[in-house]
Amino acid sequence: MESQKELILSGLAQVKPFSELSNDGKELLKSGISWRKYEIGDRIYREDEMPDKVLFIVAGEGRLLGRSFRDNTLITLKKVGVGSLLGWAGLLRGQACETIQSSQDIEAISIPSEIFVRLILTEEAFRDYFKIKTN
Repeated sequence: MESQKELILSGLAQVKPFSELSNDGKELLKSGISWRKYEIGDRIYREDEMPDKVLFIVAGEGRLLGRSFRDNTLITLKKVGVGSLLGWAGLLRGQACETIQSSQDIEAISIPSEIFVRLILTEEAFRDYFKIKTN
């Protein structure tokens, strides 16, 4: 299990903002990351539920959905795929806001929300990536 986490971390550490983490930040990240798979049609996030994880898509594609002004049905706003980081917007806003559904099988690195928030609070370069001001 430890070698799998090392492998996941080594790949993730090549990508911003994770490449900006200190060694302590990388250790914290490693403590909670896992590999997740979603099948076509799986609802990954709901607009009315706070995300319990942040996902970095490694394979596959999904759709960011929003409500139509015309009839309140869900419509595709944007496709998300390899390299997309999902779930962070609701965490940083402090309010659920994203509905994302897989349109292909997805493989992703999962980061627990608590760890993601702790990285935002403790890692200045990581926080700066998301243009968050503290004060």
